[in-house]
Amino acid sequence: MNPRSPKERSLSTHTPYPVRVNKDGFLFDTDQGITYQLFVQSNAKVFPEQPFGENCVTLSVLPLRGYSRPTAFSLKGDPRLELTIMDELKKLFQANPLLVIAYSCDLTNELERHRSVTFGRWYRKYLSTVGVLRKKYENPGLRAYGAVLYHESNPYMIEIEEEFSEIFSGK
Repeated sequence: MNPRSPKERSLSTHTPYPVRVNKDGFLFDTDQGITYQLFVQSNAKVFPEQPFGENCVTLSVLPLRGYSRPTAFSLKGDPRLELTIMDELKKLFQANPLLVIAYSCDLTNELERHRSVTFGRWYRKYLSTVGVLRKKYENPGLRAYGAVLYHESNPYMIEIEEEFSEIFSGK
């Protein structure tokens, strides 16, 4: 059976895409032939004075190949994309409960607020059920939409929220 046929896609809509690890994070290919990279980059040098610094990473999700309209990029069209990203985030928190993941939404095509809402919906559906907290930050004047994710057992919750509040306020 052709893996890109509608019948095959409908059978596999509730499973994440197979993921490959690379030096920058994770790669996966969608049924539509798009290759995505989940960049997971250490922020330890950004927060050397913070007790959570060595466990802080930045998350980015970008299409690398096969995406024909990058200015209209939206994450909501493929349910397996959603499952894959959230599954990988769950695994990261399972491997390191002290993990702090920061992300800010891409400004392409002025859809940063839409991306923030979409990711927030995904978070509530998948990560809030496993003890991961999300502190959302918005500064529409600066077009800054993002969040920081951390586990509810993280002993540095106050420091995390204070640091990221300052960053997203633009001060």
